[in-house]
Amino acid sequence: MNQNEDLLNEIAQKLNIKKGISEDSSLWKQRVIYSAIGFMALASLWHIEDDEPISIVHFKDRIEKQIYAYRELYPHIMQRFRVNLEELGQELYDIYKATGFIYHMPNRISASKETEARIGTMVFIRGANLKKNVCMSGLGTYFKSTDTFTQKTLSEMFRLPEQTLEEEYNSLVIERDWSVIDINQQVEYLRLYPPFSRGYWKESPDTDGSVSLLRFGMPSERIYYLYKFENNQCLGKALQYWRVNEKEYRRLANVLLYHKGTLPPILFSEVGEIVKIQQQYLLPPSELCFLKLYSWPANFLKLPSDFNRVISKEIFGAVKETLEKLGYRFTKE
Repeated sequence: MNQNEDLLNEIAQKLNIKKGISEDSSLWKQRVIYSAIGFMALASLWHIEDDEPISIVHFKDRIEKQIYAYRELYPHIMQRFRVNLEELGQELYDIYKATGFIYHMPNRISASKETEARIGTMVFIRGANLKKNVCMSGLGTYFKSTDTFTQKTLSEMFRLPEQTLEEEYNSLVIERDWSVIDINQQVEYLRLYPPFSRGYWKESPDTDGSVSLLRFGMPSERIYYLYKFENNQCLGKALQYWRVNEKEYRRLANVLLYHKGTLPPILFSEVGEIVKIQQQYLLPPSELCFLKLYSWPANFLKLPSDFNRVISKEIFGAVKETLEKLGYRFTKE
């Protein structure tokens, strides 16, 4: 084993990144490199030179330099690490920002203050002093402890909803001021029944009285309505922009499918020290970012890799429990 291989093994041991049963050795090393890049990107938030603030450009530049360095050290491994550099920098920045690891202020960014949340012996930590011994699953940091002290709940820490899917449905449809709507342009209707591989939207409405979503307009200016059919009339209620902007409509879609009993479960399979995850219907933004924070892409050929992920078995139970409390189902393959 050469010196470069020793270095990767040291990183894997330090961050507690274990190889799955029968996992391709090259793919495991790519996972180690992906986490190491995230670790160093976080470290760059503490690296202030000449009192100059840390910028988004500086953060992404650190990621790019790390990739170039790994390409020099491990050309045979990085041949299969084909993700676009700009896309990777944006992906890591978006995940860390959405999960509160980064504070974004005018003209600069900074590391968040240290915060912890716990499930069982798994302590999720954000804003950690990286001199500490922390483990990584994907881009997320955690450690194990029997101490019962905790600062926040996971929902508070990662901006997850406090309500379950059923509670969100009830608050969504209660006392709604429904009115007849007549839209004279092309409309898309949410698909309430599988198969969803044909897309989440369809051309015809559901007329059985189910509450669902419709949308119309240009992609950048779409308008969304809740709708239902009563007495052969389409009744609707326009939805506020904040409810549907930045893919937030997926929260409403998940809620409606859950109530209908057609929301597919998240599939998972344990492969030794790792767990493979397959989403059959994408989670809403905050839940998806939480899952992506603590998992790796299934491969490193193209981003985003939202549907298929790999997570450390050690922390999978805590992630699964967190999402199940909200109403999402997991099924073992």
